Amino acid sequence: MHSEWSYYAQSLPEKLIRHINALDIITIVNGQCYLLRICNSSSELDTIDFTEDLKHNIYCGISGILLISSNGEQRIITQSSC
Repeated sequence: MHSEWSYYAQSLPEKLIRHINALDIITIVNGQCYLLRICNSSSELDTIDFTEDLKHNIYCGISGILLISSNGEQRIITQSSC
């Protein structure tokens, strides 16, 4: 099943961010599958350790983790970037 969802928001409440992250949404970027994680700020992208999540997801066949901060900054974490 493939669904396409679009979210448009200037800011998301912490409770909604936790809920979206708990859904373990998989997204496709350039033909590769990534686990979506939303962070509150750009600085949070640098402080969270995703090593265990990344190992598990790569084991399950997912290419990595797509991080999106509340201001729209994106970063893709793969095994080679750790």
